[in-house]
Amino acid sequence: MNRENAHIETYLDYYCSLDNSPGFSIMLSGISGVGKTWLITQYRKKMEREGLKVLYLSLFGIDSFAEIENSFFEQLHPALSKRGMGLSARILKDAIKSSINLQVDKDKVTEYKPEDWHIPSYLANSKDCIVVLDDIDRCYLPVPEIFGFINFLLEHHGFRVILIADEEALAARQDNAHIESLSYQLIKDKVVGRTFVVEPDFDEAYGIAVERIENPDTIAFMKSSVEIVRNIFSIATNANLRHLQYAVLDFERLFSKLPPECHAKKDFLKHLLAVFMVFSFELRSHNIQPTDLNGIRLTFHSRLFAKETFEEKKSPQTYLLNKYKKFRIQDTVLSEEWWVNYFDKGIIETEDIIEDLKVSHWFFSKDTPAILRAAQIWELEDNDFSVILRQVQIEFNAQKYVDPCEIVLAVSFLLWASEQGLLKKEKSAILKEAEELIDVMIKNNSLEAVNHSAIAESNRQTWCGVPFFTVDMPEFKEFCRYIDQICKAKLQEEIARETRQILEIMKNDTDRFCSIITFPRKDDKAFHDIPILSYMSAEEFFKTFMTLTPEQRLLVGQSLQERYFMEKSSHRIVPEANWLKNLIDLIYAKADETRGSLSSFTLKTIADKLLSPSLERVETIMMGRRE
Repeated sequence: MNRENAHIETYLDYYCSLDNSPGFSIMLSGISGVGKTWLITQYRKKMEREGLKVLYLSLFGIDSFAEIENSFFEQLHPALSKRGMGLSARILKDAIKSSINLQVDKDKVTEYKPEDWHIPSYLANSKDCIVVLDDIDRCYLPVPEIFGFINFLLEHHGFRVILIADEEALAARQDNAHIESLSYQLIKDKVVGRTFVVEPDFDEAYGIAVERIENPDTIAFMKSSVEIVRNIFSIATNANLRHLQYAVLDFERLFSKLPPECHAKKDFLKHLLAVFMVFSFELRSHNIQPTDLNGIRLTFHSRLFAKETFEEKKSPQTYLLNKYKKFRIQDTVLSEEWWVNYFDKGIIETEDIIEDLKVSHWFFSKDTPAILRAAQIWELEDNDFSVILRQVQIEFNAQKYVDPCEIVLAVSFLLWASEQGLLKKEKSAILKEAEELIDVMIKNNSLEAVNHSAIAESNRQTWCGVPFFTVDMPEFKEFCRYIDQICKAKLQEEIARETRQILEIMKNDTDRFCSIITFPRKDDKAFHDIPILSYMSAEEFFKTFMTLTPEQRLLVGQSLQERYFMEKSSHRIVPEANWLKNLIDLIYAKADETRGSLSSFTLKTIADKLLSPSLERVETIMMGRRE
């Protein structure tokens, strides 16, 4: 028992050693998961070693006194319980009287052998019996009745009773108010003599959790990092020992998935552990949701780079950054998307970790783009920054940056450096050179294919988790508009090629087409959230559609319906509404033309049952967006 709770053990020693009935109970209180049950479990072992009989019962979910009586009887008379003697119906007929008395009326069960009723002599004296009632706040019986029952144990049978509860939760229960003349405090004062608040025994809980880890390397690391976890646990406030043990065991899973080169970087591992513990404690305490882990880097960046004085917003990201300032959680190590997937879905793959670490400053190499190193301005000395600034300009002019968003990040950095007087070049000159360079890359076809959804949603905030430096600068906005035009033109060309390909796929491999527009296979390009169909004519699609077998047409119709009812991507493919309407009209026209044939029936069914509800779905989404 830790020193914060040592006084509780001292008092329990006194209370349990009383020869005469004290007439009052002891309550051990504390929030859920603080370690109340663990504390009393350890103390029970001590009592039993000293020859005291302990009746322990968790009241969690119990809604009748018969359940309590049954439990007591099973503990007092295990031999009888094992014989399956119908306790509730035959022995416990008189409720409390039969089981709380440490006596049994033999006349009720004369058919059993005398040896079945042998009761150890020490059970006949109630002063040797301690009753422990756990989880009182989670009992379904009304609070006044619970305390009435406890009073019965104290006054009529002289038991010593130890109660375990989250008293705040117990006092807040609505069933306390059903008897107006009895408040919770008045009822409690009748039966509870002393209340002790249990403090969390961090060292004990942490030690137990670490002992459950199987990997020796993980055990050694966790033992060496105890102070990091202790500090975060103390700041977390709402975190409890149960959360602590869950977090330790969860981190073992992440640790086991790290690539081998990570294990030699102790500072990296300790920072990763800190970030993990912060997120885990806050999520398990329900202070944030997994999706709130998105935007931490951007929020931190915005607070430092905004021209105006930053106004505190009561966002989850601001809450986390303010609460854990000294742990630098803005350096999330792994991408925010990775953390969301882990805590929301439990997804953890070594391949994903390796990809994220490639752009983490912990694993920068000589091949790392200078623009990524430039983002670590708070860790750079003046000379280092000057070298990186020159390197960014060299790499940019050498067309080393080919991803449109990477180029935007580089331009935002150069514009910011100019504005701060760190780069002796006018912003207008930077902008002109950047646009000329893009034109050259277009002619050389060296500009990388753009991410469709990023352009469609004007995602102009980060690249590889690195926030842009000058989001609000007019020159930066002008460059974004320029590169948007370039990317959209390139997108049109790319989609024109892809629409031709996708029709060929539908014709020659219908199953693959259906997966491409819904849940793409690993090796296929994803179109589930890209309005690719809006770029082709409905007539051309319908012409190919009619070359399919009836079974294939049905499969295509089902896949289209699935496409438009997918929650996560349906709003992104709203531009296909007109295309879908035209396709439905073409199918109805063909059904009318072939009326009286089986194909007329199958075509009309596909339009009625699959495609028309899909169009209604898309139109509903469109209406919601207008509102």
